[in-house]
Amino acid sequence: MQKLFENPKTKVIVISAASFLALAVIIVTIACFSVAKSRDNDSDDFDEPKDDELVGAFAEKTESTKKTQNTTKEKEEQVDLLLFESNNDGTCTVIGIGDYEDSELIIPAENAAGETVAAISDGAFEGCEFLESITIPATVKSIGSGAFSGCSSLESFTVSSQNTKYCAVGGVLFNKNKTTLICYPASRVGKSYLLSTNVKTIAEYAFDGVQNLTTILYEGSTSKFHSIEVESGNRDFSDLSVTCNYVAAK
Repeated sequence: MQKLFENPKTKVIVISAASFLALAVIIVTIACFSVAKSRDNDSDDFDEPKDDELVGAFAEKTESTKKTQNTTKEKEEQVDLLLFESNNDGTCTVIGIGDYEDSELIIPAENAAGETVAAISDGAFEGCEFLESITIPATVKSIGSGAFSGCSSLESFTVSSQNTKYCAVGGVLFNKNKTTLICYPASRVGKSYLLSTNVKTIAEYAFDGVQNLTTILYEGSTSKFHSIEVESGNRDFSDLSVTCNYVAAK
C-alpha cells in the first residue's frame, strides 16, 4: 500500500478526489444556507406577531375584562345603595333611591339581604332627575302610584320578558296586557306618540312632566278616546294635541 501512495500518479489522483469532495461539501453547505434563508423569508411574509405584540394584545384583553368586571361591580355596589323595606315574607319593596347616583338604574331581583324584590312603592323614584333608563326585573309584581314622577331625564324603560305583570313597548311602561299605560318617560324622543286603541287607562302621573311630546295619534274614534280613564296627575296629557281616527301612512 505504501508503494501505491509513493507513486506520483497515485498522489495526483488522491489529491484531486479530496479537492472534489471538499468542493462538494462547500456547495451543499451553500445550498442548505440558501434554503434556510428562503424559509425565514417565507415565514416573515406571515407577519407572525412578535412576543411583545402578543403580550400587548393579552394585556389589552385583560384590561378590557377588568373594566367590564369593575363596571359590573360598581353597578352591584350602587344597587346596594337603594332603599328597601322588608315585607317580612321573604320579599321586599323598593322605597327610594337612597345614595344611588348612576343614570342607568337596573333594579335587582334581590336586595342585599337576599329578599326578593317584589314591589316598587308609591313615589319611590319621584324627582330623580338624573335617571335616564330603568330596568325592571321579572320579580316585580306591583308598582305604586307616581313611582317615576318627576324623572325629567328618563328616556326609556326595559322590563324582563319573564315578568308576568308588566312590559315595556318602545320604552314606555305598561301592564302586561297593555291596557294600562303606567309611565311615558318624560324625555322620550319624539314629538308624537301613537296610542293603541287597546289602552283603557292612563295611570296616575303617567305623563307627568313630558318634555318632547306634543301630539297623541289615536287610531280609534273620538268617542273611544274620551272613554279612556285618565287618572290624576296627567294635566300634561290633557294639554296634548290629539288626532283621532289616525291612519298611518303606508
